[in-house]
Amino acid sequence: MKYIKNTYLEELFEKGVTKAIFDNRRNFLYCSLFLAIGTQAVVTPSLTIGISEMGVVISGLILIVISLLLMVLNILEGIHDLSKLGIHTYIYPFIILIYFLAAMRIVVFAWGYRLH
Repeated sequence: MKYIKNTYLEELFEKGVTKAIFDNRRNFLYCSLFLAIGTQAVVTPSLTIGISEMGVVISGLILIVISLLLMVLNILEGIHDLSKLGIHTYIYPFIILIYFLAAMRIVVFAWGYRLH
């Protein structure tokens, strides 16, 4: 057990880094699903029953804006956490690119699920 307590992994657990990573991923998933719902509402407003098509499009656009704002906030929080760990700043654009590509992939998955 002495070996485990002195490892880098134990240090990450004690600092709460792993909890922050999973919280960030959970928030990312929520934002991506909100983005998928909003884009689906804008693309196919006629599938919604009980609300006018214009109301569905407006609510979809509002949901897209809210999800994008939350994604930016989540990215900024993640970068702030990474800066505490001493990660080099030239890696940040790659992290942001991967973040948005993964978000778009989740949107495509949600659209595919909706169509089948």
